[in-house]
Amino acid sequence: MPPKRKRSTEVVSATADKEISKFQDIKSWPAVFTQYLSLFKALNVLFGFLEGRVSSTTLSLTSVKSSVDGSYMLREQGLTVEDVAALGFISPGMVRCRKDEDGEIMVDFGPAKAKKKSEITKDRDKLPPKIIKMSDIPKLIERREKAFVEAVIQILKKCEKKFLICDLQHLDPVQALENGKADYLPDPPSSPTVNRQPSTHITERPFISNLLEQIKDAPFYEEQLVPDGRRTWPERCPKYGDLNANISPAIWRALSSTRNITTLYCHQAEAINALCDGEDVIVTTSTASGKSLIYQIPVLDALLKDNTSKAMYIFPTKALAQDQLRSLQDIISACEGIEDVKTSTFDGDTPSEHRRHIRETANIIFTNPDMLHHSILPNFLQWSHFLENLKFVVVDELHVYNGLFGSNVALIMRRLRRLCHLVGNYDVRFASCSATIGNAAQHMKAIFGLHHVHLVNEDGAPCGSKEFVLWNPPVINQFEPKLGRKSSIQEAAFVLEYLISCGIRTIVFCKVRKTCELLMKQVRSNLQGNLRQDMLKRVMSYRGGYTPQDRRRIERQMFSGELLAVIATNALELGVDIGSLDAVIMLGVPWSVSAMWQQSGRAGRRNNDSLSLLIGAENPMDQFYMNHPEELYNQPMSDTAIDIENPITLEGHLQCAALEKPIDLSTDLVYFGQAAESICREHLRRDPSDPLYRCHPRFLPTPSKFVSIRSTTEETYTVVDVTNGKHIIIEEVEANRVPFELYEGWYNVIKCTCPGGTNKLISPSGAIFIHQGVTYLVDECNVDQCYARVRRVNVDWITRQRDFTDVDASDVERSRLMIEGQRLFYGKLKGMDYVSTHVYGYYKVDKRNHILDAVDVYMDPIVRNSNGLWVDVPIRALNDMADLDINIAASIHAAGHLLVSKIPTFAYSPVGDVRTECKSPLAKRQRPARISLYEPEACGTTGRAYPVFERLLYAAYETITTCQCKEGCPQCVHYAQCSEQNLLCNKQGAIIILREILAKRV
Repeated sequence: MPPKRKRSTEVVSATADKEISKFQDIKSWPAVFTQYLSLFKALNVLFGFLEGRVSSTTLSLTSVKSSVDGSYMLREQGLTVEDVAALGFISPGMVRCRKDEDGEIMVDFGPAKAKKKSEITKDRDKLPPKIIKMSDIPKLIERREKAFVEAVIQILKKCEKKFLICDLQHLDPVQALENGKADYLPDPPSSPTVNRQPSTHITERPFISNLLEQIKDAPFYEEQLVPDGRRTWPERCPKYGDLNANISPAIWRALSSTRNITTLYCHQAEAINALCDGEDVIVTTSTASGKSLIYQIPVLDALLKDNTSKAMYIFPTKALAQDQLRSLQDIISACEGIEDVKTSTFDGDTPSEHRRHIRETANIIFTNPDMLHHSILPNFLQWSHFLENLKFVVVDELHVYNGLFGSNVALIMRRLRRLCHLVGNYDVRFASCSATIGNAAQHMKAIFGLHHVHLVNEDGAPCGSKEFVLWNPPVINQFEPKLGRKSSIQEAAFVLEYLISCGIRTIVFCKVRKTCELLMKQVRSNLQGNLRQDMLKRVMSYRGGYTPQDRRRIERQMFSGELLAVIATNALELGVDIGSLDAVIMLGVPWSVSAMWQQSGRAGRRNNDSLSLLIGAENPMDQFYMNHPEELYNQPMSDTAIDIENPITLEGHLQCAALEKPIDLSTDLVYFGQAAESICREHLRRDPSDPLYRCHPRFLPTPSKFVSIRSTTEETYTVVDVTNGKHIIIEEVEANRVPFELYEGWYNVIKCTCPGGTNKLISPSGAIFIHQGVTYLVDECNVDQCYARVRRVNVDWITRQRDFTDVDASDVERSRLMIEGQRLFYGKLKGMDYVSTHVYGYYKVDKRNHILDAVDVYMDPIVRNSNGLWVDVPIRALNDMADLDINIAASIHAAGHLLVSKIPTFAYSPVGDVRTECKSPLAKRQRPARISLYEPEACGTTGRAYPVFERLLYAAYETITTCQCKEGCPQCVHYAQCSEQNLLCNKQGAIIILREILAKRV
């Protein structure tokens, strides 16, 4: 080794030795740490000899206190539970305190070094207690004391080295101890959660504008804030309005006492005036603008005037219904004259024995479209009294009812209106609230079949200033850009930790569940490594699949302020009240511009300044917006679209409507449209002497069972945590997700020869399932009984399934010639997503996204037939791309994206109703040179696109040839819902394909 290198090494070594020697000098420790070392020594001796005699490492705190108070005295009262918790913080694997079933505090004294969780054997619970010889006790005590001293040294070193992201000064180790020990106090046995507010060194959160400057000094900042990617909206003052309607003083007194409301914003007053004038109303103001008062006040006023009045509140989720029920009950309880008004939820969880009582006595019910479809409307005669007195129907979050789901809900609402009219009720009014969408009034008309609605979109509610910034992860190596950018998940973890350390209450929105859990895992790892256990219990993930009890608990914790942050999917995009939030982080560009603004609106709900921070992923679409911020901010609001004339959807609801009341074409086409006439004649039953159409016998007695209004109606698998012999249900997984998340695991037994003999190392293999950021190994997946057993493991890798999906022609129903002999086909397809999906193995992937291993598994493919259309790529196009060395699969993929994006214009359908076969850059298998468009759920859209396909092709060609981008962008070939993140798209090749199909010679 050259002398210079040797001297450099010696200098580094000397510096390290000096640092270590500094901390190993116990006299240099803060006094509280030396006192806790004395306590540990006393406990170490006590439990060491106890273990040698009775093989026990557990005593009550009272027994421990009487044994050690003579040798240890930190305070006058002697040993306390806080002292034991402090030892637990210093050495988590050594000392723990808990409460037993009788509420007595117990102290557990563990081994010096805990066995790794990945070293699991199935027979470990059967082993007898290890017997320690008395002669070995002194060595055991010495070893444990040495480990405790080392744990203290590590804490002091981390504090000295400024490990905490948000601390620009040295962290006081005593403060770290005070913060951390709260996490090790025993929870009360009667409650699964403790409303404990750990103390932090942050007392007041900074202004958002100041924080955006301060974050530039953080150690992880590398110019991630996108130039020209910041937008600021100034504070907005309230704008009030006047009521023309004569509202009862009792309502005003109730609003004043429960919510401190004495006046209304202009949008509230306008909407209430319209409802009281007999109009139907749609309100599209911002999140937290007080939209619920718009329908609550007229409903309460109607009840005060007539206590037989009824109202029906319809929400897309049970959580929203429960949230609004609590809010309304608070006002009713304070409103004189309607204290006896009965409100109740009526959903799938309502016991059968309670339903009759609710139907006969409730004035206001909170329900969902599913219950209307399956329970209320089919039992029309039992509900006739309720419908006869129904004054208001409230449908919240109207923008959710889009596409196939929206079409189903629209037909349900028309069935509801029809039955109200049959019992003589023509005065029922409809009120809806929605996020900002491009066609709110038209959408409400389409949902309810109304000719006129009153649109309220002027927002009078105050709001604080809003900052919206774009954050692009830095490149891994600026000299080698091809290496890509740093992980967006890691960036989100850094930003989230920074924000919560500064007292910023934050929600992170992730596009998919897996990302949600990976981010939670990263945050958990970072906080543990940075000695912020006090923060760890204040961050949780929230997504579909968690049990309802867990979701409600997380909502309550967020609302109460017990949580500082929640990492969620769009399950929290809707308006469940989770309290005041200061910041929203969006991990990846959301699926639509409406979703982006809906998520952004979750922050600043109580008029404070707020932050929206969008982190770009590495995929081409996100990077386009990072490089062109104006394109993101200037996007028009997306429209919603439904199609009640879709024959597949319409037939099912006509069968249901005919059971509720036989259909009379002379009067009922006003509800179901002209298309209903031919469907009734072809698919329903009519007696020759009777003009009325009745349900076809094959759907009896319950036709609603044959009509699925949501796309996710499959069975679920229960995931059971069996760690350490326990059996706790942690979540449920839809059946169609099981092949991707719950493939079975096993244990690889590896033999290695060591100086002490032969040891067996147990290495887990199989799916790594993540829940609340904690990793579990899937031990068993039982497809017959629909459950999976998982066991907690501590591994630094995850699994990612290896799969491919194919869209292949099955049956040609019809075909026709297009331009110059090019043939278009329509018929049955099998493939993609839920269909013909083959999971053939998985990768073990580390946190840097490096593949550690590839494992093969066998599973039966998931196959489901679908409707679609397809066109083969012309030979001339294939030859041209081959001559130019253009990737054919990437070109077909790009052309498919472009055609899918144009279908809503020509077939009147929302984005997502039609898909194409998305190509992965890793796929090597041969596929036909064909563009295939298909329906994941039968909706008839491709059938409507079939006769106008040439127009669709011309529109696509014009779009791609006039787009100014070079390699593709969201305005042409990049598609927000691409399952492969647009990684394999070629714009030039797509132009060639469309040009040749249209016979546009160059």
